[in-house]
Order: sequence, then C-alpha cells, then structure tokens
Amino acid sequence: MTTNVVTCDVLVVGGGLIGIAAGHRLAQRGGEVVVVDARSHPGAECSYGNAGLISPSHCIPLARPGVLRQVPRWLFTTGAVRIKPRISLDLARFGLRLSQSATHDQMLVGLRTLRELTRASRDLFEDLVRGGLDYGYRRDGVMNVCSSQRAYEALCEDAELLRSEGFDPEVLGPVEAQKRAPMLRDDIAGGVYWEEDAHCDPVRFVRELSVAAEREGASFHGGTRVTGFDVGADGAITHVHSTGADYRPRTVVLAAGAWTAPLARAVGARIPLEAGKGYHAHLHGLAGQLNMPLIFQESVFAATPLGQDIRLAGTMEFVGLDLALHEKKAARLVTEASTYLDGIAPGSAHESWCGLRPCTPDSLPIVGVSTRIPNLVFGTGHAMLGLTLAPVTGLAIADIVTDGGTALPIENLAPRRYNA
Repeated sequence: MTTNVVTCDVLVVGGGLIGIAAGHRLAQRGGEVVVVDARSHPGAECSYGNAGLISPSHCIPLARPGVLRQVPRWLFTTGAVRIKPRISLDLARFGLRLSQSATHDQMLVGLRTLRELTRASRDLFEDLVRGGLDYGYRRDGVMNVCSSQRAYEALCEDAELLRSEGFDPEVLGPVEAQKRAPMLRDDIAGGVYWEEDAHCDPVRFVRELSVAAEREGASFHGGTRVTGFDVGADGAITHVHSTGADYRPRTVVLAAGAWTAPLARAVGARIPLEAGKGYHAHLHGLAGQLNMPLIFQESVFAATPLGQDIRLAGTMEFVGLDLALHEKKAARLVTEASTYLDGIAPGSAHESWCGLRPCTPDSLPIVGVSTRIPNLVFGTGHAMLGLTLAPVTGLAIADIVTDGGTALPIENLAPRRYNA
C-alpha cells in the first residue's frame, strides 16, 4: 500500500480554536498550510462546547495564593472543581509546579500578561467582524453573580484587585444586579459587571474562521490522527505520520489542546498539561430571557445567551484524558442555575456535553518555539481562555513562523519555562 506524501510549509496539528486561528493567519501570509485533526470537522472537541465568553476580566490566574489550601477539598468532593485521586507522576509534578507558581508576585505576572493578551484578542475579534465574519459577536459585558454574602465579599476583593490593574468593575448590590439582568432571582447577594467583555457563538466562530482560512489557501484534513514523528540529525521534525498521509512540513505547530502533551512526548519534548474536564447543558427556546452572559461565582459556571438558546457551561475536573460524559453532572448545571435565575427549573430539558481543556501549572498558555525541536511551535495550555485568546494566539504563531518573532507580549508564555 502506497502512503500519500504531503509536502507543506506548515503543518498545524489540531483543528480547534487555536489551530484554526493559527492556520488562518498563516494562510494570510501566503504559506502552504495544512491543518489536521482527528475529528472530521473543525472545532469538534473542546472548542465546540465552551461558554462562548470573550472575557478580559477573567484574567486572574488559578495559580494564586491560597489555591493549595483548596486541594484537599477538591480531592474529596463531587463539586464544581474536582481532582480525581490517582497515582500519577505527571499529576504530582503538575501540583509541585502549581505550588511554585501560586505566589502573589507570580499571580500578578500572570494577571498582567493575560490582561494585555485578552484585550488585544478581543480587539482582533472585532476586526474579524468588520472584515465580514458573522459569528454572533456581541459586546454586552459579563456579570459575575453571587448567591451568598461570603462569595460576594470575595468577588468584591477580586474586583478591587482588577481595578488596581486597570479594569473598571461595576460593583452591584442585589437590586442593581437584577436591573442589569432581570432574569436573576431577587435573593442573590450581588454581582460585578464588566462592561468591556463580550461573547459569541463558538461553533459559528470556528466554522466562519475555518472557511476564511480555506479561502486564504489553507487545507483542512479531517479524520486524520497523528501517529508519530521522524526527527533528523539536527533535532528537527522531518516527517509527521498519520492515519491519512505522511507529511513533510518545514514547521510543525502543535495545537491539539489536552492531547498536545502526549504528542509532544512522542517527538521528545515534555510539557506539563493536565486535562480539565468541563460540562455544558444547552437549553433551547429561551430567546430573550437572558440579556448578557452571567458567571455564577459559587457554582463555577456561566450562562450565555446564544441566539434562541441559553448555554450553561463550566466546572473543572482534573480527571486525566477521560471523556466519559456523566449526565448527572450536566443536569447539575441546570439545577444550580435555577438557584440564580428565574425561568429555569431543575430538570429542564437540555443537551449535554463534556470536553477537556488543556491546563498549565501557572495558568498561562504555552506559545512559542520549542527549546528542543527547532521547527516545532507550541500553541496550547489556554484552559478556560481558549476562545478569548484564539485570535491573538493565531497571530502570535503566524508572526513566529514567518518572521521569527512577534511584538505581542508573549514572553511569559515561552516553552523554555518548562524546558520544552
């Protein structure tokens, strides 16, 4: 049997938000770009089911002072944030690096890095809209909402931290919050509104951007799983083997989400990624009831208006590369949403989904050239900011591949911090 050999300038491994954004920008530069993905169409994994938020206000790293005190509770809970107890050297290393990153100074470094990149990325979303892409982009702001006074006080502390870092939060009592979002119940404790945030339909965004990338000359090879790499004497990748073809690229971009870590190991690099499972419950036919996205602080998930529907999406479970969907966990989103919102009842009919986010110990993505493989570029580790950061990450990768560097502030995202 003869194997099909495909030669290209850039092979992007991963057809989700980051891979498609990189493929689009690279194709605009005139290179021969191929995007491969194990699924048959772009954005079929984690990109499909996220909350749709484009949220600069969501830039405080998970790696922050006090996070380690939460770990014992996360190990023995069935709640919104959970760590599956298991014997795993990679998980132990992840925890050690998390502890090293969870300092006040490191948190501020991460916050400021994400602040600049998320704002730049939001502006790129608006450029894409002006360029003719239609994916339901709306800049209606986002509100964090609390049902308890304790959570409200902690949220107000975070709001003041972000105010000191150049944000403009609007701190609201229960009456003011309900005026902003009339669907809220009248027994909430309060909220914080972020005017500069936005949202869109993530499925439409990936579809629109993939069509634009193909229009620019990129090719998408779906149903193609990468199976191995050949490396030359200089350490560079010479061939990428897959279930569909053998590729001979000049540059490889690894943007395969939570599956980037095993692919990196296959080519001789290690990156500390843990998969963070998220769920969504998608409710149909609630048009007009929700006028902006809400983040439910205690429950760690969002409610986003998407056309005629409302999507409840969030939670974070560190369970490894486990895609098993547990319907009770999706149904829990509906039940808990009913404690914040009128018009949603426990047990309401919904579509359920789960996916795996790629998470790093310092809460910053890994973007840049590998320290070990000279023609390998990483684009992964975006955790809950995959949609928010997709346009700016795609631009940064295109700059790196075509120009050898970028003016974007991604120094703190470099793979060298993990010797990768």
